Amino acid sequence: MRWFGIPCLVLLTACATTRQITITARPSDSVISVDNGVQRGMGQLTASVKFKNVVDTHTATASRRGYPDKTVTLSRDGTPGLVEIDLEPYRRKLTFSIVPIPGIVMVDGSPIVTGPVSQASANETFTLDEQDNWTKYTVIATREGWEPAKMTVTWTDPVADYVLQLQPKRKDVTINTTPPGATVSLDGADIGPGPAVAKNLAFPFDNSNNEFPTRRIRVYKNGYDPVDKDISWDDGKTSYDIDLIPHQKIVRILTDPAGATATINGVQATPGPDGVPTTQLTYVPVDDNGDLPVYTAVITKKTNETEWYPTTVTIPWQEGRSEYSATLREIMTRHVSLLSIDLQRDSDGAWQIVPVPTDTLAMKDVSESAGREPPTLLFQAPKGSCIGSLAVNPNGNQVAFVLVSGTNKLDLRSQILALNTTGPSNVQEITDGKSLDIMPSFTPDGTQIVFSSNRAGRRLNVWRKSLDGAVGVEQLTFGNEQDLWPMIDAAPKPRLFYEVLSDSQADPQLYMSPIDGASRTNLANIPVSQPRVSPRADAILFTSVNQRTGNREVYKVSDRGGGTICITNDPDSDCYDPAWSRDGSTIAFACDRGYATYPVMDNGRVVNQRHRNCDVWTVDMTHPEKQVQITSNGSVDDSPVWDPSGDYIYFRSNRGGQWGIWKIPVK
Repeated sequence: MRWFGIPCLVLLTACATTRQITITARPSDSVISVDNGVQRGMGQLTASVKFKNVVDTHTATASRRGYPDKTVTLSRDGTPGLVEIDLEPYRRKLTFSIVPIPGIVMVDGSPIVTGPVSQASANETFTLDEQDNWTKYTVIATREGWEPAKMTVTWTDPVADYVLQLQPKRKDVTINTTPPGATVSLDGADIGPGPAVAKNLAFPFDNSNNEFPTRRIRVYKNGYDPVDKDISWDDGKTSYDIDLIPHQKIVRILTDPAGATATINGVQATPGPDGVPTTQLTYVPVDDNGDLPVYTAVITKKTNETEWYPTTVTIPWQEGRSEYSATLREIMTRHVSLLSIDLQRDSDGAWQIVPVPTDTLAMKDVSESAGREPPTLLFQAPKGSCIGSLAVNPNGNQVAFVLVSGTNKLDLRSQILALNTTGPSNVQEITDGKSLDIMPSFTPDGTQIVFSSNRAGRRLNVWRKSLDGAVGVEQLTFGNEQDLWPMIDAAPKPRLFYEVLSDSQADPQLYMSPIDGASRTNLANIPVSQPRVSPRADAILFTSVNQRTGNREVYKVSDRGGGTICITNDPDSDCYDPAWSRDGSTIAFACDRGYATYPVMDNGRVVNQRHRNCDVWTVDMTHPEKQVQITSNGSVDDSPVWDPSGDYIYFRSNRGGQWGIWKIPVK
């Protein structure tokens, strides 16, 4: 027996072997040790392991904070050259109880069971991160109609059993009352005057019926019917407005004439199906005794043709009386829109043609003041159009005028027309209206008309047209500027006088040039507008703005230029539209130095107020201090031109509520 054992021992000893074994571990920063630290490494270790014999074994252990150690056995023949050790994280069973009702439990946003439960469990892993912080899980329990319960769990918690407490929805409720100060009660108990606040009201959701509970609010005050309102969670609404219900009634106001507007305490009543202003009035007590207010209705009526004086009607409660009546008195003034063609600089400083609408006031009565002969209407502009400047043919049989229409720069139109001076008659077309044709004047012999027009482009230049039937229109100025108010004099060698608006000049200029020549002369040293050459061809009238007051004055300058003379001498009034009489001894002009009295509303009352009013005036050039008012209707009267006889003046007026051309005796 002894001899038999000796060969085996020799055999085992003879099998001693050293192997190179590579050991890797995950996570990669795990510490690897062989045979309890004889050989150590991190993440990966190639160890020289000596096996005494075939049954000899060694150990390899992987360690990392946050993971349990893991050890594997190394054998000579059973272990491969590459050994992998995967550390498993700590695991724990977590148990959650949900109160007071079942809920849906989620860990880091993922449900751990389906549907609401009273208890749920989850097996979760825990590790340490690089900062040695343990894994944390966010656990939330939810249920429709309840505030979610939320907590954070981690490995170091002393227990693994948790309670998630669902809370009912709560909110602070503010009850605002109209009127303020009404008493507010909640579920039968007063909580104070409105606005009243109920703090931290709970609304535990009834999941069996899928609804929130209601709380009863009552608001009451002397003189009102109490109002009850049930409130609930209402998507978290925190403020409620409760109006007490005062007395109410439907009011109808019958007006003569019909179609008037009724404004009751500042609110316009809506016309009913029959056109009668109708509204609902609420009678809120004005004091703690329950006294009711009295409303005031202001009745007005206005149309395109006429307007009436406002009147008032008082409307007390009167046991619910519904119908009231009001009679209106017509106002003898009219608002009339005036569309003018103006030139204004754009943002680049270039003069541009623009329409300028203005609201003007006119008298319905077209007559003059007592003792004066009334004027005669020769022409009335169609609705939607206005009359521009006028000119009289020296032969006395024709008045030329401009008819303007349009609402904006794109559709702005004007046309020069003419009518007979003896009275209303057919209107003759002088230009075709396809371009802007404005500011006409006749040549001294009456055979031609000169005017400003943009028919050659965007700029206004001076043009001339024969009135004897000859075809064609002749262009007299060609500058890249705006040429306005052209007029040809009666000199042996006719000259053209006109206003020039140049983009490079700050103010309008007065130029004179021979009809057949290319040169021109600047005649005035102040800004000039509306130049009118005298019948004697020796002077020019024009208007210029007083820089102090912003009003226009009428000036005169020699036909050869030089110093200017102010004719009107009234800087506080606006004087414009000068026109020579046939013999040059007198001029007519428009001026707002006169006053007209118009009724207006002042704090609900009709009162008369004086306003400046534009009228036609004349002045004897030998006695400029003697200025005579020709018209005094209270309407806008301007653009005067003389009849060659000197006995009449033609003018533009909005009297009657529509723009027209009128003729009035001067003597």
